[in-house]
Amino acid sequence: MLQNDLNITETLDVNALWERQDTMAVFSVLIMVVILFGNGTVVISIIRYQHLRTPTNHFVLTLALTDIMLALSLPYHTVSYVHPFLTKQKYACLWRYISYLLPCGTSQTHVLAITLDRYLSVVHPLHYSSLMSTKKVFIISGLLWLYSSALGFVPIYWNYWDGHSACNLNIVFPVGYMIILVVQFFFISIIVIILYLKVFAIAKRIQKGIMKPDNGITPGPTRKKFKNSRSLLLYGIVVCLFCFLWTPFFTVVLIQMLWFNNNALLIFGRGFTLLGLTTSITNPVTYVFLNKGFHKAYRDMFHLKKRNIFVKKQQSLPHADFIKISTYNGNLQ
Repeated sequence: MLQNDLNITETLDVNALWERQDTMAVFSVLIMVVILFGNGTVVISIIRYQHLRTPTNHFVLTLALTDIMLALSLPYHTVSYVHPFLTKQKYACLWRYISYLLPCGTSQTHVLAITLDRYLSVVHPLHYSSLMSTKKVFIISGLLWLYSSALGFVPIYWNYWDGHSACNLNIVFPVGYMIILVVQFFFISIIVIILYLKVFAIAKRIQKGIMKPDNGITPGPTRKKFKNSRSLLLYGIVVCLFCFLWTPFFTVVLIQMLWFNNNALLIFGRGFTLLGLTTSITNPVTYVFLNKGFHKAYRDMFHLKKRNIFVKKQQSLPHADFIKISTYNGNLQ
């Protein structure tokens, strides 16, 4: 009788486990599809439409690409969780975590780049075009990719893999390496928030005529440009959401590494990973609602109504004036 009860209990536990695993797998696939569609649309828009090829949007393009990389890592990460035997091999285990830590780190550095770009556009609007030229933006982005890739692949050579332990982040990856990742995230987050608070404060003062940018010179369009602060609001939302939604994950990692580790924290860690991935979903939505350039591009790509109205309005602007305004403001049009 006791043996039968044990068999029934074991069967129920196995069924419940498979139900949770199936639910997680389906949820991960849905997230992946949404992320790929949203960020794929962003990439196509920037490549296809010339008015979206701005210095700031080059960093946005990188964010979209890293989000796509994160989405593509989901199936392998999910399968590794459902079938742990797949990560019994050293490099299969390491890639399980590198595949999302690397694009996450690249996103962090480019979030900082976007913030610095917006800061320069507000503090030095007259010199913005020379400070953030296309060539300089490509160089900056290339260096950020190089740094993030080098840091992301460090565990290939520095790890605690012994072939017997479970493939858990806090076991296989060295404490020192994870502390570097955590410190980098919180350092960038603090810098981003401080800079954006300063940007909004400066923009508000300029709008009220209290402060004059660029050595006291206040040209006519300066105050006018701040009447529409959608550009600042757009990137403020993007970078702040990234920082806030990834904070729980890195907080749990820090607790695991420095103080204690248990199954509850592992569960929270997986949940907070999905929370961080929601930024990959919200970014494209934010672009289309707060940026007229993306809004017009989306209408054109998906052949939505009123497309011709937007095109005619764009064509009605003299091309030279449009370029001049875009260069001067350092904002997306």
